[in-house]
Amino acid sequence: MQIWNDFQGGKYKYDFYYGSLESGEVFLRCYEVTSNTPLSEDRLIEQSRVENPPQKQFGKVVNKQSFTIYEGD
Repeated sequence: MQIWNDFQGGKYKYDFYYGSLESGEVFLRCYEVTSNTPLSEDRLIEQSRVENPPQKQFGKVVNKQSFTIYEGD
């Protein structure tokens, strides 16, 4: 997984690479590091969700998908 800051605080983009994978969907779940509190749960899942076709070898599954973390810094 590769994550980039986007143009504004709290906004990010991500790429995701994986090996052999059945069709389905990929989405993010993020947590606050010191308390393990889930961040932007429902919004984050919807924004980061990507449908993926099956793949038989390592490759990029998600390409620069945008998402936002709404809680603080």
